[in-house]
Amino acid sequence: MRKSSIPRALYIVLFSLCFLSLSAQKKGVFTIEGKIGDYSAPAVIYLQYLADENGDENVASKSVVLKNGRFSFTGTIDEPANGRLVLLPNGGSVDSNPSGDQLLLLVTPEKMQINSADHLANARISGSKINAEHQSLMAGIDAIQKQQQALMEEYQNASPELLDNEYYLSGLENRYQNLEKEQVDVLITFINEHPDSYLSVMTLSQLTSQTNHLQELNTLFKKLKPDIQNSKLGKTLSQHLHTALLATVGSVAPDFTQNDVDGKPIRLSGFRGKYLLLDFWASWCGPCRMENPNLVRMYQAYKGKDFEILGVSLDQGDRSAWIGAIKKDQLTWPQVSDLKGWRNAVARQYNITSIPQNYLINPDGVIIAKNLRGEQLVEKLAEILK
Repeated sequence: MRKSSIPRALYIVLFSLCFLSLSAQKKGVFTIEGKIGDYSAPAVIYLQYLADENGDENVASKSVVLKNGRFSFTGTIDEPANGRLVLLPNGGSVDSNPSGDQLLLLVTPEKMQINSADHLANARISGSKINAEHQSLMAGIDAIQKQQQALMEEYQNASPELLDNEYYLSGLENRYQNLEKEQVDVLITFINEHPDSYLSVMTLSQLTSQTNHLQELNTLFKKLKPDIQNSKLGKTLSQHLHTALLATVGSVAPDFTQNDVDGKPIRLSGFRGKYLLLDFWASWCGPCRMENPNLVRMYQAYKGKDFEILGVSLDQGDRSAWIGAIKKDQLTWPQVSDLKGWRNAVARQYNITSIPQNYLINPDGVIIAKNLRGEQLVEKLAEILK
């Protein structure tokens, strides 16, 4: 999906777990220029953004050496895109320094200025309405994301005794879910207040799999200005909402077949007659790995009571990472993947744009719940599998 080895997480604009590119105003020329302190050679600044080439998203990369802190980039893009600037004061390759002094931005067909007296991370963007909106939106969710990161670090540094304590893990998961809800509320408020913004349609695209309230999102989409709805991303979102509503609570789960770890085809409808938790995850997804111990406990409690789990991994290319995570987390239920990352055929069929995501399916193949984690999953399984 990308020709670069740069971590995907560095391109996230709205969430720390996933990416969805912003689509279409019109083809055009972009110019990004500015001044960061008084840096000069060997200081170099990189511009990287996601470009859509023949339907495949790839990282486009440009670099210039700074002179008295000044730099300039120009180019053409088919559509606005998520991007970042990375400043390396001592020069070198951005591939060797992927997390240097950086600024996330939206590359759009316009001229914008980037200025800071010291660090790129402190820079302000002028000349771009959508980037001003983005910086305002990020100011509203930065504090929430820092709390989420602190929870992830707490989980990663927890002792083996704590990781075996279901009450501790349940509490950690509940705290994380509450922060997710806070973030969703901030984003929905932004959409309501900015019906004429392309950032609103981008945010809605992200939220199609972040929340169970698809009808509410569909209503929000219809409140967007006509030119936003009719943009390339707007038309894609409209189709995504239609697809997502086909896989909502009360509908029959769309059938599929994908190969397991041994290359054996597994068919969703083959689990009819059992309650099935369809779980979308990946080895690189921190919140997914944090939820896995809870899934292990639920599987051990109910696997002989007409209950099964089917994992769909969004790992990309690296089979060893996928298999390694399955073994380390002791996931003994069936696992499938085509190792195409976000282009996983099943993930596309279910309109998955962020993980973890799951669907609880009854013995008749009907979806009865979505995105149950932590205590919510415990309570639901206890209710239906007494």
